[in-house]
Amino acid sequence: MQGRAFGRRIVLAGLAAPLLPGVAAAQEFPSRPVRAVVGFAPGGGVDLAARVVTRRMGEALRQSVVVENRPGAGSTLAAAAVARADADGYTLMVGETGMLIAPALYREVRYDPVASFAPVGRIAIAPLGLAVPAGLGVTDLRAAIARAQAAPRPWRYATPGVGTVQHLVGEMLRGTAPMPLEHVPYRGGAPAVTAAIAGEIELVIASLPSLLPAVAAGALRLLAVTTATRLESVPEVPAVAEVLPGFDAAPGIFLVAPAGTPAPVLGTLNAALGAATTDAEVKRALLAAGLIAATPVDAAAMAREIAAETAKWTAVARASGARLE
Repeated sequence: MQGRAFGRRIVLAGLAAPLLPGVAAAQEFPSRPVRAVVGFAPGGGVDLAARVVTRRMGEALRQSVVVENRPGAGSTLAAAAVARADADGYTLMVGETGMLIAPALYREVRYDPVASFAPVGRIAIAPLGLAVPAGLGVTDLRAAIARAQAAPRPWRYATPGVGTVQHLVGEMLRGTAPMPLEHVPYRGGAPAVTAAIAGEIELVIASLPSLLPAVAAGALRLLAVTTATRLESVPEVPAVAEVLPGFDAAPGIFLVAPAGTPAPVLGTLNAALGAATTDAEVKRALLAAGLIAATPVDAAAMAREIAAETAKWTAVARASGARLE
């Protein structure tokens, strides 16, 4: 009798004990609005992706997800602020590939792309294109590489600036082709494309939305896209990997939380993000902005992907010798 009574007391005590913090957090989450921080001003591709996706996430979570723009220093200020935030799932970062590269470029970055964050999942891919002035008479990437290799001086390639993903794609191309190239940075994608149209440079690496109007007008020829395979939006344009096997350099947009965020909370956020990126209306809105909705993966797979991408881009950035203040 005494043993049975003792056993009942243990069971009752267990039922009365509070839930573990992570379990309790997941059961309550989200009980108030969630902030999604964007490290750029309103109106750009990352901001648009954030607003389209978080609107649908909010519906799945039955709670508002509010986008907060905190531009500055290539999104590093926003990333550092999110890294320091409470690890409760209520402050998130809409990151992109540049955020992973930044520690290799800036002298002081107050976060580690891998250790400071708990990945939630993918949002979108932002394909880049390689284009040449139509007057150059080059019709495909293989011919461009041959022409550049035979040229008396390196081909000049235009990008939106030093340390951008476009710049580093050029460095990858230089080493992989190999292709003699000289980087000519501009202050943004539009001036870089304008320089190519004017024939001031031989190659421009830019986002597809910035290239396609000039391609349609016959001023530029789009040689290749930097994704691993061809895109449904421009199926006639080959991937660089068709000429240079293994080449894959498409910037990504993703969602992370501060390191230490409970796994159940990450799971809730991941499910809501997956509901958003597989939504037909969200896909159409992203595609209209030149973005491709990413295939959902779980938080653990996203962590592995961010670690691999950080290692890849850091190596390219360091090899380039690029530094930013």
